[in-house]
Amino acid sequence: MQVKVTARHFEPRPSLHDAAVAAAESFDKFVDGIISVDVIMSLETETSKMVEFIMHVHGHTLVGRAETDDFFKSIAEASDNIERQIRKMKTKEHRPIRTAQHDSNDF
Repeated sequence: MQVKVTARHFEPRPSLHDAAVAAAESFDKFVDGIISVDVIMSLETETSKMVEFIMHVHGHTLVGRAETDDFFKSIAEASDNIERQIRKMKTKEHRPIRTAQHDSNDF
């Protein structure tokens, strides 16, 4: 899995960069076959810090975004959004396919 971290309008501290990478790598325990995760951290204003995870897996693109007053809080909320989407994606994949049942007398 490839993790790319981008910071817009600021230079992140090493601890912030490491927290973003750790959160992205934690998605691996929920689903196999993750191709890449892009982490975009943006300083919108002094009180508004946005984090966005863009994950590419099995032909799907999942996007989790959060904007709070702290980057670490934004990382936690955005990663929770991705984890929720992974669970939803996995339940849809495992749902049985419904087929129309025809009575042999209908034809």
